[in-house]
Amino acid sequence: MDKKTYTLNTLLAAVLGFLYLDWALILQSRYVYTVPQCLNNAVLAWLSHPGSTFVYLVSLVIPVLFCLALETLPLLLLGGIALPHMISTTLYSRVFWSLEGVPPRLPKL
Repeated sequence: MDKKTYTLNTLLAAVLGFLYLDWALILQSRYVYTVPQCLNNAVLAWLSHPGSTFVYLVSLVIPVLFCLALETLPLLLLGGIALPHMISTTLYSRVFWSLEGVPPRLPKL
């Protein structure tokens, strides 16, 4: 295996691991689970809501790409941290709504 393939595989594993742990953290903050239950439910949530997971990943990658292209750290500090988390809160509220049957409280812009 050449170095480029190894790098791409490592990057893919890191992104998938990040999304897996992100779902686990969100579920653990909302419900009371043991660690194995939380990790199992994170996989189930990740696979049952791939659209939300993909949109969240894209919302995290776009500010980083802007900062790399423009070479500006203030852009990341001003809007690159808060905006992706606001998007993820909206997405996860809708996921919890579908799980619990309670309408989400969406942030007002």
